[in-house]
Parts: sequence; C-alpha cells; structure tokens
Amino acid sequence: MLNTEIQASTATNQPVPCMKTEGRKVRVTFDPKKTGAPAAFLTDGAREHTEPTEEQTAARAFVDHVEATKGPQGLDRLHAALPAIVDKAMRDTVPSQYTPALAAAVAEDIFARLMAARANSTRCTDGVAWCDGDPVNHTDDDDHRHQGAEHTLNGSYLCDPGTEGIATFYLAKWRDSQPHLVFQGTGLWADIDLAQVDELIGDAVPWLTQLIATRRHLSILLNPGRTPFEETGEQQTASAGFDLATRAMDVALENTADRAGTLRALRTFLDMAEAEQA
Repeated sequence: MLNTEIQASTATNQPVPCMKTEGRKVRVTFDPKKTGAPAAFLTDGAREHTEPTEEQTAARAFVDHVEATKGPQGLDRLHAALPAIVDKAMRDTVPSQYTPALAAAVAEDIFARLMAARANSTRCTDGVAWCDGDPVNHTDDDDHRHQGAEHTLNGSYLCDPGTEGIATFYLAKWRDSQPHLVFQGTGLWADIDLAQVDELIGDAVPWLTQLIATRRHLSILLNPGRTPFEETGEQQTASAGFDLATRAMDVALENTADRAGTLRALRTFLDMAEAEQA
C-alpha cells in the first residue's frame, strides 16, 4: 500500500484519550508526556512572527473584501476576469509595450502576489500561520487558543436551515499544549489525536464509496427503463470507488503547483496496482 509509510510515521504517537467537551471554548489539559505531535505541526505553529508590509496588508484586505462580498467563488471570478482587465489597461496606457503574452503574464503575477500575501500573512497575534485569529480565542493574555478554519457539511440535505452543520472539524491548540484536531460527530466536540484522525479517515472513505454506490442504485431504480444492464452490489461499489478516486484526483490537479509531478505519481500508483495483479 502506498500509505504504509504515512501510517508508520504515526505509530510513534502515544494515544490520547478522546476528550469530549460541551462547547468549543472549554479548556482541555494535555499531558506532554503522553501526547505525540508531528514535527510539521510544531514548526508551523512556532514560526517567528513578522509584521506584514503595507503592500501585504493591503493585498490581504483586498482578498478579504472579495471573499466577504462575492462569496467562496469570488477569487475564482477575480482570477478569470483579471487577464481581460489588464489586457485593456495595457493597450490603453502603454500600447508601444503591449503584447498579449505580456498582458497575460502581468495579470498572472498580480494574482500570484495577492495569493502570496494571503498565504504569508496571519491574523493571529502569536504568528501561528494556520490560526484564524478569532478575537474571542485571543482575549486571555496568558493563554491563547489557536483555531484553524472549520470544515463542515451544511447543505440542503440536512433539512434544517438553523443548524451549523455536521461532522465539523478544525485544528486547535492552546499556547502551552500540542496541536490536535477537534471533531463534532455526536453533538459533542471531541479533541482527537493523530491515530484517531487516521481511524476517522479509514471509516470515511468506505462510507463515501457506499454513498456514491447507493446514489447510483437509486438512479437506476428511478429510471428503470433507461438502464441497459443490471449491476451487482460489487459492480456498484467498484464503480463508486472509481468515481470517488477521479473526484479526488480532480481536487489534487486543481490545487497542485506541480501538475506534471502529480500525474507521474498517479501513473506510478497505477503501475504498482497493475504489477500486484500480475
């Protein structure tokens, strides 16, 4: 398996009991002798904080404004609109230097600078890069609670417009403790360790696969005359697994800075899978 190395790296972390709290602001005490944490988390949270430049501050404020007024897709719309805007501006102001290629490069550079300012700045007063800087979590001068972005399921399928969502998770860390992941699965907010996150992922993948398979089955039942063949449960699960894999690969390709390298890794995985069948 390709993830053997990753799983092995987590084996050295000592298990931390699943701590359940009635609210997200409740303090949970960790014993450093029993808590393991990957070095990547420690170095990220402990990086030296430097004040952003005026350009970075302005860029971050502009990005925040776009996201606040245009929603999650605002930056994508900005990225799509910039080339035409810059192209027209250069043709109108510096026609002697204008070329379509140069205008496209300038537009891409502007957007890259905006994204860099966003990535390299932080609202957190302690300079923790992944902390969202929520003022409520930073009111105690002696002990800040760092919290990352929340990820949650909150669609029309919940049939409850008043809910805050389900299966919410985010990174959290008290200033004098190790980082951990907070997960809301039963109405309580559990602080879980790396091994428990791996267990959660292990349960989520087959759950998603069966959700896609059941959706496929439902579609067949709703359109009986349009389905040219009958599928077994195993065939539906296999098709659903392929669907999930291609969705995940789309996400990887959309977010990678090395598209060619990502595609090579995929081909390597397929070659290894084929070799195992030989």
